[in-house]
Amino acid sequence: MKEHKLGKAGPPAFDIGFHPAAEKEFFALPEQVQARFEKAIDQLEVDPFKQRSGLDVLKLADLSDGSTLHRLRVGERRACYAIVTSDKRVWILLFDDREVGYKRMQGAAERRFKSLGTK
Repeated sequence: MKEHKLGKAGPPAFDIGFHPAAEKEFFALPEQVQARFEKAIDQLEVDPFKQRSGLDVLKLADLSDGSTLHRLRVGERRACYAIVTSDKRVWILLFDDREVGYKRMQGAAERRFKSLGTK
């Protein structure tokens, strides 16, 4: 698993990791979109829960292991990520277009999170 070390948005409170499929999806995005996601992901290192200027996040679900699933919106694209508070870790699980329904996106993200074998 490749670790995220894209920049400095403050003292990191959370480590960022990418699911292998999400990493491929990220690099398939246009460079301009990648740059916008990089800035947003840098902010997740500091506080992945809080919506603020430049960080449009929404909690989607509580997962069975106590983790939470969230979506990050950047323009017309969305990313799903899981927050494992006990490990102080954020897992970027997928990137998708806005047209994809949240239920489908949430189901895919939950499957990917389980495949990581955390906890």
